[in-house]
Amino acid sequence: MGQYFTKIINPSTNYSIVTAAPKAMLTAAAVIISYLIISPYFTTKTSVEDDDENTTSTLKTGTPTTLLQPAMKGDLDTIKDLIHKHILATATVSEEVDKSLDKFKDKQNERKIQSFVNLTDLQNNTPLHGAVFSGHFAIVQYLIEECKATFYTSSSSLSLKNALGCTPVWIAAGYDQYDILQYLIQTVQAKEEENKQKYLIDMLCDSNKKGDSPLLASVSKNYLKICQLILQSVKDVSSSSSGDATTSTTTDKKDRSVYDLLCQANKSGDTPLSVCVSCGYDGELFKLLLDWEEREYVQEEELQKRRPLNTKNSNGLTPLLVACERNFATIVQELIYRGGIQLLTICDNNGRSPLAIGVFCGCVDVVKMIFSILLKDDETDTSSNTTKKMKETILNQKDNNGCTPLWLASRTGNVTMVEMLIREEQKKEEMNNTVLNSINVRDDYDKLTPEEVAVKYKKDKVVDWFCRYREEGGGAGGN
Repeated sequence: MGQYFTKIINPSTNYSIVTAAPKAMLTAAAVIISYLIISPYFTTKTSVEDDDENTTSTLKTGTPTTLLQPAMKGDLDTIKDLIHKHILATATVSEEVDKSLDKFKDKQNERKIQSFVNLTDLQNNTPLHGAVFSGHFAIVQYLIEECKATFYTSSSSLSLKNALGCTPVWIAAGYDQYDILQYLIQTVQAKEEENKQKYLIDMLCDSNKKGDSPLLASVSKNYLKICQLILQSVKDVSSSSSGDATTSTTTDKKDRSVYDLLCQANKSGDTPLSVCVSCGYDGELFKLLLDWEEREYVQEEELQKRRPLNTKNSNGLTPLLVACERNFATIVQELIYRGGIQLLTICDNNGRSPLAIGVFCGCVDVVKMIFSILLKDDETDTSSNTTKKMKETILNQKDNNGCTPLWLASRTGNVTMVEMLIREEQKKEEMNNTVLNSINVRDDYDKLTPEEVAVKYKKDKVVDWFCRYREEGGGAGGN
């Protein structure tokens, strides 16, 4: 049974959602840090420190390491000096070159400078990648404004990517470089191009090779301000491109752009919301994603299927299922509040409901929270027959092997959970018979009742509890 769920204490879970986003961040850092600093792709000195003949040859062939190190170190003077020497080294005999760096403004030299600053290392990192990663705003600004460094290409609507598929924008979002990300966005907005709105949205949605978008990357690190900036920028651009920022319809692209971004999943099927939940972020960022989803969501069948609240990743897990597996009770409460009690009926690939997962994993706080939601005695709640039937289904729902939540609690030997499943329900008369009936429900595989499975697998505490329960005629069992 343990193959289906990973205990909280085991971080090396099979669920991709646990490691997908953090792993993306670590691997991106590996490319930037390992390859840019300690790898053999870098020499102990810059190529211009070599003898004149070797320097000229290296610069002409476009050594990928020339500008990357000073860009990461924040050494603007060295960058200017290297560009100066590159122009001198690549000049033809017929060219008259002014040796003052400030005079390199003719078209030919501008193209040379742009090509030079766009050179990459063996991992396709440009100096701009390095400057963004290290947070050197002045160098980012210089490379883009003075050297025309490329960070997106309007012809393909794609940004310059390194070997992991990370753009400068992605790196700015993933490493909390707020000012730089804002500058990159404003730079695109200021361009006189017909389709700049589309380019900006594409740039902010452009994923790395793992399918992680800039938004997902920033969510994985709990960067609230970055997430706000990305979402609001996409909203502003999509609204302005439609010519009306105040009206909304179910088909307007301006409305769907933000919703599409929220629904955008990586290759493991994880959305920004599912990553947020998996990391246990239950504060402002969690509320931000839910608020934006509610704001952009409309009652439309296509959007309902893609709604992040309902979306399963490649392992068949919704955000609620993940929260139940990790005992995130406050997150469970908020998800059900936003998505309704019907979220408790969505099962994983093994047919296990959120309640069953919480029971199996021994998540007492989550199970108590689900009980409080199911059994809430609210005077304003009329408790329709449909709702009552749904509650009954949730409490006794069998998985693909015919196992009820009570059967799973007995199988794992969790006497506390066994008692909770029975005792908590006795507090509500309408649920009493429903739960007690599950005492006699047999699974499809072993054909055993909850008590019998506890006996078979020697879960002595559970067996003792059932014995005391019978002896007391359904009275207080317990430890």
